[in-house]
Amino acid sequence: MPEAFASTRDALYAHIKIIWNLLEQKTIPSPPHPDTLTEFNGRFSDPSEIVLAADDAQSPSLIPVKEIVSLKSLKLGRRKIGQGIVHLEEFFVEYTQATLARLGLRVWAPDLDDSPHSLYNEACRQAALKTLEPVIPPKKQVTKATGGSGRRSKKTKKNNPSNEVEGNEDNEEEKDLDDLSNLPKIAIGLSPVNHFLVGLVPR
Repeated sequence: MPEAFASTRDALYAHIKIIWNLLEQKTIPSPPHPDTLTEFNGRFSDPSEIVLAADDAQSPSLIPVKEIVSLKSLKLGRRKIGQGIVHLEEFFVEYTQATLARLGLRVWAPDLDDSPHSLYNEACRQAALKTLEPVIPPKKQVTKATGGSGRRSKKTKKNNPSNEVEGNEDNEEEKDLDDLSNLPKIAIGLSPVNHFLVGLVPR
């Protein structure tokens, strides 16, 4: 794995825990309801349709945003996830729920019993990556800042409405972070335990 991708990988793990509602330790994710899979498969027949719905903010919502269950009870503000601190903002919740509505997903819940390449799991993957983009600042916008207490954090642009993720205090090196479009294709393999396994597939 490229060294520059480490920060993105950590952010992706935290992001998945948030949208999958795995913030509590030892939380086991629930499988999607069979009716959810039937409804979804009746709407999409090709991966390109899923990508288009995820990428185009002007695409119509397949379900009302008010029906989205994911993140509905999420507490905003500062939260510790793994080795970092995440600042959860209202923009992130609204952006994520709007993306899920375009894909017809009331709950972000991958099907661990199916292939990672199924249409439904492809929709979950696209939703995860699309909603991660505002959280990851472009290359050369990530810096390490040291305060009087010695805490170091990653700072984004002042007007960036994304979540701000503070880094590990032991990591003192300044790192550049490539834009997601420049990263190798991310294939999310589904694990029988309580989290995604993220692997890199060569282009």
